Amino acid sequence: MPRRKSPAAETVLIAERQDAVRLLACSTLQAAGYDTLEAGDGLTAWQIFSRHRDRIDCLITGVVLPGFNGGALVDLARELRPDLPVVMISDTPHALLGNDLPKPERISFLRKPFRADDLLAIVTALLAPRN
Repeated sequence: MPRRKSPAAETVLIAERQDAVRLLACSTLQAAGYDTLEAGDGLTAWQIFSRHRDRIDCLITGVVLPGFNGGALVDLARELRPDLPVVMISDTPHALLGNDLPKPERISFLRKPFRADDLLAIVTALLAPRN
């Protein structure tokens, strides 16, 4: 069974255009011991991911991002890291997003507004060891 890193050793990239949502996600995860990297647009998020791809354990991204959308970011990231866990966040109901979402493997969806403990529960579950 693979050894799980402690939360303090796990890094989450948060790509979200709304400052308040990004700040909530970062502060929630940091308080739980995660390291965070953040970006307010798709291009910056891709640049951060490209530089730190081996360090990033989870990607949280808004569906709508300036530059290019979250689905495109997930697709690009998963070309380099096919097993990357992802949380997609949006204020649009999941059923209405349709083609804006990438393939569903290890992707969770969280609708805005969300509670901090809901985000933490999803990230924790995605990063839990799989049997």
